[in-house]
Amino acid sequence: DLVLFDPKKIIDNATWEDPHQYPSGIDWVIINGAVALDHGNSSKELYGKVLKHNL
Repeated sequence: DLVLFDPKKIIDNATWEDPHQYPSGIDWVIINGAVALDHGNSSKELYGKVLKHNL
C-alpha cells in the first residue's frame, strides 16, 4: 500500500463540529496495487480485507 503526498500541502479539514472530513493534499492512495484515490477522486471499490485476530 502507498500514500503519496507532499507534507507541506496536507490540510486537516476536520473540526469539532464536523469531525468526519477527509484531509486535503493527499494525491494518491494505492491499495493492493489498485488506485483507491487519485487527486481527491476516490474509487468506489473496496480493496482491503479485514484481518481478524483469534485469541
